[in-house]
Amino acid sequence: MLVCLPEFAVHELLLPDAGMVHGRFIVSAWEFGLEGIQDDAVKLLSLAVEVDAVCHEHCLSFAD
Repeated sequence: MLVCLPEFAVHELLLPDAGMVHGRFIVSAWEFGLEGIQDDAVKLLSLAVEVDAVCHEHCLSFAD
């Protein structure tokens, strides 16, 4: 399932909150004909994005 960040989140360099991710999951589930989503999926994706952002920032600090 592809979850796209809203454009303003990318431009402002903000991570989406759980409500935004949950809403996007619901729309994506509906588009694919699924009946619903699990809250654990939202938590997992939010954590993965946060960890990736921290790792990316850490790697950039070594590039300097």
